[in-house]
This record gives sequence, C-alpha cells and structure tokens, in this order.
Amino acid sequence: MSSELFAAIVGGIFVLVAAILPLIWKKKEPKAVAEKTAAGLAAVIGVVQREDSILMVQRRIKYRDLSWQFPAGVVKPGEEIQDKVQDEVFNETGVHCRVKRYLGARVHDDTKVLCHYFHCTYLDGEAANRDESENSQVTWVKAGNVGKYITTSLYHEVATLLEQISKKALETKLVALGVVLNNDKVLLVQRIDDNKKPLWQLPGGTVENDESDEIAVAREIFEETGITCIPVRKLGERTHPTTRQLISYWSCDYKSGHASTKEPDKFYSVLWVHREDALALLGDDLYKPVQQALLA
Repeated sequence: MSSELFAAIVGGIFVLVAAILPLIWKKKEPKAVAEKTAAGLAAVIGVVQREDSILMVQRRIKYRDLSWQFPAGVVKPGEEIQDKVQDEVFNETGVHCRVKRYLGARVHDDTKVLCHYFHCTYLDGEAANRDESENSQVTWVKAGNVGKYITTSLYHEVATLLEQISKKALETKLVALGVVLNNDKVLLVQRIDDNKKPLWQLPGGTVENDESDEIAVAREIFEETGITCIPVRKLGERTHPTTRQLISYWSCDYKSGHASTKEPDKFYSVLWVHREDALALLGDDLYKPVQQALLA
C-alpha cells in the first residue's frame, strides 16, 4: 500500500469520526428535540418539586389505568423539549418552574407515547386547574406518597428521584408534637392528609433551624389552634413506624386561648377531647409514653 493511499484512508477515517461524534454528543444533551415513536407522538413530563412535595394532576377521563400523573404535554417533532415542559406545566397548573435536569425518556407502557422526563424546581404560582377540559384537579403530593396516586408503572429515574426527596426530607426535619392537657381533656387536630381524609393527630409541627423542640412545640400549637401552652416535660422521641418521621413528644399544660382552626388548609377542626376518646381516635400505633400520659 502506497503512503498516499494510506494517508487518504486515515484522513477519511478522521473525517467520518468527526462527523459522527457530534451526533452522539447531541443525543446526550438535555435540550433534545421531540422524535416520533410507533404511536407517532412524543410528550414532555415535568416532575415539579416544591420542598418535599410534587405537583400532580388528575385526568378528567381515565385512560386505561392512567388517572393521576405529572403535568405533561404533547410536543411536535423538532421542538426543543426543555423549554416546552416549563410552558406545559404553567398552562396546566399555573405554576412557574425551572428545569433542573433531564431524567431520561421511555415509551410509556399504556399510552405508547415517547415520554421525556424533567426534574423541575418550583419558582412561584398557586397550583390550580387551568385545563378543565383535560384535568379534574391539581394538587401537591408528598414525594413519599406519589406511589399511592400513580396507578401505572413509574419511570425508574422518577422513582429514584422521589425516594431521594422523601429520604432527605425525613433526615433533615424534626417534628415536635404536644400532649396539651386541660383537666380531663386533651387537645387534638383533625388534619387533611394528601388523600383528603380526616386524620386525628396531636398538634405540633416542624422544628426550625434556630429553635429547640420545646420552643417549637409551643409555637406550632399556637399557630395551629390559638391555644397558648407551657411545655412541661419531654415524653420521648421516636421515628414514626409509618411515616418514618423523627418526632419529639412533649407533655404541655394549657395556659389560655380558645381552640379554633387557624390553618383551614391543613385542618378540618380543632377540639378538646376526653382522654379516653382520644386514645381511640389516635390509633393503635400511638407512642406508648403518650398513652401513659393520657391514662395518668
């Protein structure tokens, strides 16, 4: 083989590699463009995070097993999908978000649509149903509870993200709850949970970074119920067997105030309940030292 021929072959190889590499790199870019599948459609899906909650919408008409889902929209071939997902989230829910990273793509098991998933962070806006022809409601759901809403298979990268968000939230937040006693009664709140079912609980909330749990429990109880109380002693601390949340329990004495619902978006009602009745309302997994305080 002559040196000229060899040089020509080597030069051709370099030209071919130079042409292929940009195509390979482009496929890895988050700002990919929509492509057609066998179903002829592609969609962008926004997994929008606000603290430890995820934005979700419920379809007005259930498609096979698909009811609750993340905000999504169909894109045309050639459209840039990163900008599109932010627009679709706002058009459906009124929430402004920013793309944090591209999670990947798959052909959905039920719809056979090529779905591009993006992890987005909340910027501003109140969640509302802005597309009543397609959706029946819009709500924020705790990351750990998303699996209770999604009735189809979760994309594995989304499932991993939700687990990370939920785990981080549990590791970084301490909740202080109060057993506020007033003679033979104890103060309870009836919380609205993510499934919109009433749930009786002890009042209290998250301990802020600059607080002791003793200060936090008094503050949270006042903010939730209007009741001023004095924390007397710590009953104990545990990781809740169901929620896996780290909780500090305090026995508190009633000082003043009229019990009322100060946060109607979180609670149905606030009531003084007889101790015996409270034991039944709070359930079988009630912390043992709390049970003993109510029976004392």
